[in-house]
Amino acid sequence: MGTYYQVSDFGVARFGTTVNNVTIDTNGISFSGALVRKNLVTVSCTELADGGTAPGSGITGATFYREFDPSINQSLFGHFIFPNDYEVAGSLRVKLHWAPDNTDTGDVAWAIGRDFTNEGDLITGVSSTVFTSTAPGTANAMTIATATLSAASANPGTNFAFFISRAASNASDTFTGNARLLSLSLEYDSDKV
Repeated sequence: MGTYYQVSDFGVARFGTTVNNVTIDTNGISFSGALVRKNLVTVSCTELADGGTAPGSGITGATFYREFDPSINQSLFGHFIFPNDYEVAGSLRVKLHWAPDNTDTGDVAWAIGRDFTNEGDLITGVSSTVFTSTAPGTANAMTIATATLSAASANPGTNFAFFISRAASNASDTFTGNARLLSLSLEYDSDKV
């Protein structure tokens, strides 16, 4: 576990090791080293705007979803403002919660495009990442697709504009059915409580 200590002078208290510690001062509570808290922001697919070619929609039980066709690239757009507790130079993990509409076990190729914009920055083009998720072979079984993105240029207050699409024309998209997007979550590292 390592050596733990407490230093208290001038209204500052630290707990932990010299590398990993918790600091309490007039700015609040912060973490350093490997002591990182993960925070999660969940976005319902109802909060996303349609792209040029939008996916369909439907309801199964009480669950609303956006349905991405296997034969065409369709997209949804959204944005997220990095909160004050975001750890600068951290990473951003995107998790897409989706379900297949049939019993196929092929892969869905998802793409996430993003643009990080700070005050005074020009809104520019996006860079994108394609990642795959295998359908479980059971219709309507929720599955989670995960991608880790570099957020090196993000700071608290940075606007994260993004799009989510099914990269149907990508060779790694082998799932023959519709992919039903339920929601997405954005997990970021926090260095404060």
